[in-house]
Amino acid sequence: MQPTRKKIMLRKNVNKILLILSCLFAISIFFLLKLFVSAWIALAIALFVLVLIFYSSVFHIGTILGPAGLGLIKANLIAYFMARKKGKSHSEALSWVVLSRYFFSKDSREIIWSKFTDEGEHDTPENEIKSLVYCIFEYEYGGIPNPKLVLKAVRAINKKYSIFSQKYLVL
Repeated sequence: MQPTRKKIMLRKNVNKILLILSCLFAISIFFLLKLFVSAWIALAIALFVLVLIFYSSVFHIGTILGPAGLGLIKANLIAYFMARKKGKSHSEALSWVVLSRYFFSKDSREIIWSKFTDEGEHDTPENEIKSLVYCIFEYEYGGIPNPKLVLKAVRAINKKYSIFSQKYLVL
């Protein structure tokens, strides 16, 4: 599902504000460091910090595949495996994952199920839960901006799935 126009505009405004704050932060670092080292060294360090902040915000490195993104993947897979361990069927466990994530938001549940069913049939239950977790992940982050991050997210889901399937002994 593509992000709405409102979400895209909000993201652009947030990015502009973050860029301005990053510039102010880099300028303050420059003036602070200038008190202790030469102006050229202070400028180099301030520019390095600015580039680092800009790079991480543009490519969502800290937000999508940081602790919060991995925690989202982990929480959804744990919900699935705990439901299976308590005797629920595969389809009941899938429903539990969505319900536990969006208990108070019927609209979000409907969006996730719509997105999940639009992907078509899955050949195995393993691929089905991985696909559902990816749908939730993508929905939470408003779409993933670049193919490398999609690949990283899929790898993270696969890795967490294999860890939890062995831990909870549900295959």
